[in-house]
Amino acid sequence: SLEVRDRSEVHVQGGATHHEPIDGLRLAIVRRDDAGEEDFTVDLVVADDPALPDPRARLLRVERDALAAGLFARGVPLRVQRTVTLGPITLTARFDGQSLLLADYLSSYQKDEDWTPFFVQSGEARFVTAPEDGSEITLAPGDRVIVGALVYRFETSG
Repeated sequence: SLEVRDRSEVHVQGGATHHEPIDGLRLAIVRRDDAGEEDFTVDLVVADDPALPDPRARLLRVERDALAAGLFARGVPLRVQRTVTLGPITLTARFDGQSLLLADYLSSYQKDEDWTPFFVQSGEARFVTAPEDGSEITLAPGDRVIVGALVYRFETSG
């Protein structure tokens, strides 16, 4: 469900009601500058993604925009190991120039008797559960991980 508290801060496009699917619903969240003026919008769209582990799930996708992308990007320097927190998982990431290597996630992945939702998608394949033995995960550009309810996509630039 969506509750709009201030119509000057979000614009909703699409007529989803209790009886209509929400696929294609668009949200434009206003980003304001330090003076309170509208700077740009972060455009989000609700989309079906058949690769998600739950067929009922929908993806709230950030539309491609250079300004908005900067709000969500996480950088990993070339050949430098960096500790990264993705939702409830903390891990080390290292970019070797082609692949992103994820390691040291097991202590935050396994919580007592339970496991944090953590899935990996390589290419166009379906998502699979991340290795429960803590083995290193190698991501190629375009691969995605789901941690909790968050989806991250590995991309390179430059």
